[in-house]
Parts: sequence; C-alpha cells; structure tokens
Amino acid sequence: FLDRPGLWQSEFGRLLPAVAGLGSSSDAKQATAENPSERLEPSLSGPSRIVVREIGEADSDVGADFVQTYGCLTSPLPLRGANVSPDVLAAVLSAEFPHMAAAVDRIVGDMQLRHRCGVPWIRIRPFLLVGPPGCGKTRLAKRLATLTGIGYGEVNAAGISDNRVLHGTARGWRGAQPCLPLLVMRQSGCANPLIVVDELEKAGGSARGGDIRQTLLAMLEPTTSRSFFDEALLASADLSQVSWVMTGNSLQGISAPLLSRLGIVHVQLPGPETLERLIAGILRDVADELAVSPDDLPPIHPDAVKALRDRFRTGIDVRKLRRAIESIMSISGAPRAFVQ
Repeated sequence: FLDRPGLWQSEFGRLLPAVAGLGSSSDAKQATAENPSERLEPSLSGPSRIVVREIGEADSDVGADFVQTYGCLTSPLPLRGANVSPDVLAAVLSAEFPHMAAAVDRIVGDMQLRHRCGVPWIRIRPFLLVGPPGCGKTRLAKRLATLTGIGYGEVNAAGISDNRVLHGTARGWRGAQPCLPLLVMRQSGCANPLIVVDELEKAGGSARGGDIRQTLLAMLEPTTSRSFFDEALLASADLSQVSWVMTGNSLQGISAPLLSRLGIVHVQLPGPETLERLIAGILRDVADELAVSPDDLPPIHPDAVKALRDRFRTGIDVRKLRRAIESIMSISGAPRAFVQ
C-alpha cells in the first residue's frame, strides 16, 4: 500500500469532493435519519443541520453584534464525510498508525454502522485513547479530521482550573464567546467537527470557575447535547453530531460517570517494525506545515534511518522521532549526530 501512494491519493481525490446531484428522496432520508425535524437546505448538495435556531436578544446592541459574528450558525451547516469510504479510510489509517489497530477499528466500525443505517456522514462515538506520552494519540485524531474533511478543535485539559475554554463565557463578560464546539463549527463551516480533549486525567476545576469534566458530561450525553444552552448566544445549540476523542496517560482522576460515556482504547508505543511507516507520515506532516511536497524535503540518508532504528529499538516515541527527523533534515553530512 505504501509503495503506491499515488493510487490511494488518487482514490481519495475521487472520494472527497462534495456529493452532488442527489435525488430528493435520498436527501430527505439522510437529513431526517437522526432528527425528524431536520431538513436539507436546497442550496446544499448533501445532508445538513441547523445547530442554533435563533440567537437570543438579537434586537439589543450586544445581541446584534453576536448575530453579525455568529449568525452563520443559524443557517444549515453541512454534515461532512458522507462520501468517504470506510474501507479506504481504514487502509490509510492502518498504514499510518499500525500500532493503533483497536482505535482504527472503532472509528471505521462506527462509520460502517452508520452507512448501513443510511446515516453516512462522519460521527464517531466518544472514546478515550489511553497510552504513554508520544505514542501518537492526538496525531491520529488530527489525521482523521484531515482525511474526512471535518472541522477540528483541540483543548489541553492539563492544568485547566475552570471550564471557560470549553464551555465558553456568558454574555455580559468582556470578550464573551460561545462554547468551543460552536467556535469550531463557525470556523470550519460544518456541523459535525471533531474535538480533542488532551490529557483528560490532568484536568482541574473549581466551584467558582467550573470544571471541564462536568461540562463534558453534558456535551457527551446524547439527550443534553441536542439542546446544550450556550450562555453567550443565549440559545440552545445542537452539539449531537460532534465527534469527541479524549486522550490520557492513565484512567486515574477520571470520574466513573465520565468514563461511562466513553469507550476506552489502550495504545502502546509503536515498535521498531513501524519505523519506516511512521517516518513517511511525519515527513508528510512536515511538508504540509511548510506547504511543500514531501519530495521537496531534504532526503534522509539510509545511515540516519539505521541510527534511528538503533535509537528506538525498544519503542518509538513519535514526538522524539519527529524532532530527530527535523534535525536530520537540518544537518548536512552528519547522519548520526542528531540521535546521540
């Protein structure tokens, strides 16, 4: 599979463009499969959802400002990913994350079930990736969002003493803004983004400032997520199509009610047999950040790859591997110096 990147890149190029020309009966089935009151906007070519019906107190000066800034949330937003093949996605993720087979199986399994029920857009049941630092947990979530074309948001729960970054701030406070899922929806223009909460077990909170874990309870519960009251917009918002991925190094400090809402997937550091595939993925990430082709990056000498294999023979920390690769490409004529 990795020897023929052009093949799967071409396949994704064919699959990812927006669906066009669907018949009205097909549109109606997709748009009403989970919510009978949902309707497809005629100008959109696929299923959509209105996440906020009306922004509260729109006739006030402050309300008018919120309408101007966040009024797009009151229009139908597309539910993306309906045209992504679960089998193709499974092949790509399995190739790039060979040590995360259980996580890939959960993601693809959710997609396949929804496809069989006539609800093909992307939504993954909330799950928690538990594993050591540097095993690629967050990178998997980012790659999933990129491949499926959905929005992406991230919050690091470590050291957070209140819930404002996730819950938003109430109208009346200076710099008030909606909850994070709505911000990501506005930025990405889709109603089914993916939100990552990193280092969940390290989250803090207080009686005065709120607790991010309590906010998650409401956002993850199917009933309350359909009508989550946003204190900045003064309106109920539909967060039911958001995909949630949590990461953590352990389960300690995570309450039983929160764990009951999450599927638990354990991840280990990748082994040395995955080195070449991890290097290929990291090179692609670096190239994307530099807005160049992977072919434009400085080549990695075979001796450097051998040195990396020796360095990570007991397990690969993906963060350290990336730093080493970046050092390789910045050093000329010293393929071993960077890993000593």
